[in-house]
Amino acid sequence: MDDEKKVTEFNIEDVLRKVFIAFVVLLLIIAVWGLYSSLNELIRIWVNYKYAPLYRTMLNLGVLVIALYVLNLLVRKEKLWSKKKA
Repeated sequence: MDDEKKVTEFNIEDVLRKVFIAFVVLLLIIAVWGLYSSLNELIRIWVNYKYAPLYRTMLNLGVLVIALYVLNLLVRKEKLWSKKKA
């Protein structure tokens, strides 16, 4: 009976942890989008109109490279986790 109670408590704690992580990831996405929008606005204000597309392209390329790098890390980590479970 105590074992069942421990399993239930662990599952509730695990679910709460996952919900909290999802909430933090959502906040992170909102913050990154705000930063991205602000940087685009700064480029529009500070950079001459001739060069603004070049700087926006560099910003977009930088965001793409970082996103691909993080995605690559997550995929590799997922593969490592699945190997440990087997």
